[in-house]
Amino acid sequence: MDPMHSEPVPSGAAQRFFDAVPASIAIARDFATTTLAAWGLSGRADDVRLCVSELASNALTHAAAPGRGFLVKVAAAGGWVRIEVHDSSRTVPRIRRSGSTDISGRGLLIVDELSDGWGVEDREPIGKVVWSRFRAESASESGAGASTDARPDMRGRGDILHGRPALVIGFGKLGSSIARLLHAKGVHVTVFDIDPVRRTQALSQGFTVARDRESALNGAGLVLCATGAISLRGEDFPHLRNGAYVATVTSSEDELELLGLPDVYTRATVSEHVTRYRTTGHYFYLANGGNAVNFLHGASVGPFIFLVQAEILAAIRMLTRGDLESGMHEVSATDRAAIAAIWLNYFNR
Repeated sequence: MDPMHSEPVPSGAAQRFFDAVPASIAIARDFATTTLAAWGLSGRADDVRLCVSELASNALTHAAAPGRGFLVKVAAAGGWVRIEVHDSSRTVPRIRRSGSTDISGRGLLIVDELSDGWGVEDREPIGKVVWSRFRAESASESGAGASTDARPDMRGRGDILHGRPALVIGFGKLGSSIARLLHAKGVHVTVFDIDPVRRTQALSQGFTVARDRESALNGAGLVLCATGAISLRGEDFPHLRNGAYVATVTSSEDELELLGLPDVYTRATVSEHVTRYRTTGHYFYLANGGNAVNFLHGASVGPFIFLVQAEILAAIRMLTRGDLESGMHEVSATDRAAIAAIWLNYFNR
């Protein structure tokens, strides 16, 4: 946009109430970004999407009383976008800095890092409003000047998947497993593989299959490399979408030709496990230095991790009984059903 002939920034307000169920988080996220897109203010869509996820998750997990939901309001005025999440609790959320053993509050690190300001206000007659604001940008403006204060901390979030279309490069054993896992979590997955047989397998399993690497990279917010060979060469990185994350499930030497990255990119460590590569008009993030993220602490998908932890405890109980024969064993269907029922009773009430 020509700064000498700038157009007025759109203004407006929209709000929606959501039930206190996990599925509401994704719906709230889509509501916010769809609203901004309708106003022509999608330049900070990724940042808004992640912040809405965090604020809605906090309201759902820590603030929504039984039988009560939460409200999301999106407003644009005076060159700013403001996101509000209203809930029925007066408890003020606190940021938990890196090193704390308490998971609660760590999501606010992302809000603090991605937004241009946030705060908490009382809500009458009951409850509170947690808000965050962003400089209003159109999609064209965001491409010309990448946000300098977008410093997501994946380790603190524990959830980097929401709202990011994923590209899985390589559909072997690892890649196909990752694609199915992401799909089960509601992530839109595209697959790219140079092997036509594997491309056919991916298509037969319902995945979108990219015709070429370049177009696939343009649309992906999360790129997972699982080939065991070179997935991304130096000339591929400029085709990444602005703000995209790149991660591998093997190692940086196996998957990424970082030494071939154009010299115009500068490198900056933005958190313990995230490195930002940036040049004029383009930036992307590399997770864990390009090394495997499979076992990176905190790389869980919200409260679903408790299902895994509960089965681990059930397996430990089986081992302590001392009556298992040598071989592979699984937690019984009865124990799994009990774990699922307890989880649903707590997280889906």
